Amino acid sequence: MKRYFGMLLMVAAVVIAPVSTGQAADKERNRTSKITLHPAAETHPALKYQLLPSFLDRRPGNAVLHYLKVPQERFILFGDQAFWETIVKWTEMPLPELRTEKKSAAFQKYGGIPLSSNIVDELERGSRCESCDWDIPIREGNPFFVLLPEIQAARGPARILAARARFQIADGKFDEAIRTLQTGYAMGRHLSQGPTMVQTLVGMTIAGMMSKQVETFIQQPGAPNLYWALASLPRPIVDARPAFEAEMAFVYLVCPELRDLDKEHYTPEQWQRLWEQTVKKLRGLIGVLTPVGSAPAATADSKGPQHAAGSESYPRAKRFLVARGRSVAEVDAMPIPQVLLLFTVKTYEELRDDMFKWVLIPYAEGKGKIKEMQRLISQKSRAGAEAEILPLGATLLPAVGSAKTAEARMDRYIAALQILEAIRAYGATHDARLPERLADITEMPIPADPLHGEPFLYRRDGNTAHLESPDPTEPAFAIAVHFQIEMVR
Repeated sequence: MKRYFGMLLMVAAVVIAPVSTGQAADKERNRTSKITLHPAAETHPALKYQLLPSFLDRRPGNAVLHYLKVPQERFILFGDQAFWETIVKWTEMPLPELRTEKKSAAFQKYGGIPLSSNIVDELERGSRCESCDWDIPIREGNPFFVLLPEIQAARGPARILAARARFQIADGKFDEAIRTLQTGYAMGRHLSQGPTMVQTLVGMTIAGMMSKQVETFIQQPGAPNLYWALASLPRPIVDARPAFEAEMAFVYLVCPELRDLDKEHYTPEQWQRLWEQTVKKLRGLIGVLTPVGSAPAATADSKGPQHAAGSESYPRAKRFLVARGRSVAEVDAMPIPQVLLLFTVKTYEELRDDMFKWVLIPYAEGKGKIKEMQRLISQKSRAGAEAEILPLGATLLPAVGSAKTAEARMDRYIAALQILEAIRAYGATHDARLPERLADITEMPIPADPLHGEPFLYRRDGNTAHLESPDPTEPAFAIAVHFQIEMVR
C-alpha cells in the first residue's frame, strides 16, 4: 500500500512538470524555455492536421491486444538498459546533434527501432483501435493488490515514439512526425481508460512526452501551424474521472463489510470482531496504520462507562454521532466498537466527499478548496478532537488532489503551446512581429490558463515576449510555465 501511494506521487511529480522524459524532468522546475518562432499562417482547411487519429483512420478492436504484443515480442530488447538510455537521450538531444547522430554507433545498433520497426507498426495499429479495455479486476478482491506491470511498461514504447517523432522533426518530415504524435497521444489516452490512478498518471506522462515534441515541432522553419490541431484536442487530454470514481469506492472494495454499516444489527461480540478485523486488514495494507484509540474487548456490559474510559477515541466518536443526528440514548445503547466503526466510516466519507466535490469540477473552480482539504486532512491525521481513529482519509486522499493538479497542468501545457501557434499565425500577417498583447490576436481564440481559469500572463519587451503561468501550489511542486519568445523570419 505504501508503495502504491509512493508510486502515485512519484508519477504525479513527473507529470506535473511541462513534461519531459528521463533525467530532464528534474531540470524543468521553474525553468525558462527559450522559444524561437517562425511565422506560419493557419492551415487550410483548418483541420488538415490533427493530433489524434481521425474517425476514418480508426477501426473496431481492442488496442490492448496490440500494445501487449510489443514487450512480449521484443522482451530481450526491453531488458537492455543501454537501449533505453539511448532512446531517452534521443528524445532530449538538440536537433542539430540529432541530425548527425545517424553516423553514431548507437544509431547503427538501435536506430531502426524507432524509425522502421514492427514495434512502431504495432503501436500504430493499437492507437487506431476504437476501444481499449485493460480488463483490470478491481472489483475482484483487494484492489491494492492488483498488478499493473503492463501499464508501467507502456512508458517504454511511448519513449520510442517520442524519439521517432524527434528524428522526423529534425529531418523536416513534418507530416510523418504528426502521424507519430497521433499514435502517442492516442496511446496516452488509451492507457488512462481504466479505474486506477496509476493508469491515469502514466497516460498523462505519455501525453506529456508527445507535447514536449510538439514544443520542438512548432519552432522549426517551415513547420505547419498546429493551432487548430491543439485546440481540437479533448480537454482534459487525459481524463482522470474514471479513476476518481473508482478511488471513491476503494475503502469498500477493500472492506465491503463497511458499506451500509449503519444498517447492520450485530451482537457486541460481532462488533468487536469486525473492529479487530478492520484494523488488522487496513494495517496490513497501509503498514503504518495505528488507531488513535482502540476499542476495549466486548463483553456483555461493554456499553458501560468503565469500558468507555478504556478507549480515548470513544468520547469524541460518540459526540460526533450525536452531532450528526443520533440521539444520546441511541449512541449510549451501542457497543463501543460499533461507535468507533461508525465514526471511522462516517468521518472518512465526509472527508472523501468534501475532497471529491472539488476534484470532480474544473480545476480552476476548485483549486483553492483542494488545497484547503489537503491541509484539513493532514490535520485530521494527528491526535486531537477532530482526528480520525483509522487514518483512511490521510492515507487515501492526498494523492487524489495531486492527480487533479497534474491533469490541469497537462492541459495548461497544451494551452500554452496553442498560444504559441496563435502567435505564429499573428506573425504571418504582421510582418513577423510579436503581438503587443494577446488581445491583439483576433483571428483565433486565446485559451485561458486551465490552472487559474484566467488569461495567461503575457508581456512584450522589445523583440522578446514572455508567456507565463504562475503555479499556486506547494513549493515542492512549484513548476511554472515561462516561455521567453522571439520571432524570426
